[in-house]
Amino acid sequence: MKVTLADGATGESMFNLERDVEKLHDSLARIANARLLVIDPLTAYLGHVDSHKDADIRRVLAPLSELAGKHRLAVVAVMHLKKSETSALLRVSGSIGFVAAARCVWGFGEDPVAVNTRVMVAVKNNLAAIGEGGLGYRIEAFQSVPRIVWLKDPIDADANEILSGDKDRRFSRGPRRSAAENWVRDMDLTGRGKPILEIKKAADKAAIAWRTVERAKEGLPIRTVRQDGQWWWVFEGDDPERQN
Repeated sequence: MKVTLADGATGESMFNLERDVEKLHDSLARIANARLLVIDPLTAYLGHVDSHKDADIRRVLAPLSELAGKHRLAVVAVMHLKKSETSALLRVSGSIGFVAAARCVWGFGEDPVAVNTRVMVAVKNNLAAIGEGGLGYRIEAFQSVPRIVWLKDPIDADANEILSGDKDRRFSRGPRRSAAENWVRDMDLTGRGKPILEIKKAADKAAIAWRTVERAKEGLPIRTVRQDGQWWWVFEGDDPERQN
């Protein structure tokens, strides 16, 4: 963007939230029906503000919040994660002021079970209950153009698990997955096993998301076979937990 330098000359400078919010007000006033402002990444537009000082961050984000209210638009700010191992709420780089200023914070990470699957999970939400689990998605090519494909069922994992910097923790069994594995064992899939449709109906009745059941299956010696014109799940080999 063009700025006036100290000697009065005109030069080019990167947009700066500390200095240029008024220019952003002017630009939005000229754009009809603007409803979304994306800042990616937020730390690239802080100028000389120390991103680790809480007071400085609150000072520079307050005018941005006022701008959003005046123009009735949503602001999405993209942040990176710290490499250190800590809770999901503290993984955002820089000051906790970034998290404190936001109404909602969403994290994005790998699905601990499914390959090439990512998870969008709530870290903070001042507008509604966070709930359990996250939204799964994959990035797929469509006519040589990448697109996001959202999965139907929720992912059974919380923010601390998805955003953990510890790979072993991310890929370990959480309490809900362990409970789902026990539920699958109780279905008694020995011998001929059971049709998948029957298992799905039982999961619906037990209020267990099918995605959670599929994740539980990954940790068990179960194979999928074709019998009597439909697909079945059958225990194969030894399941140490089942023998206890």
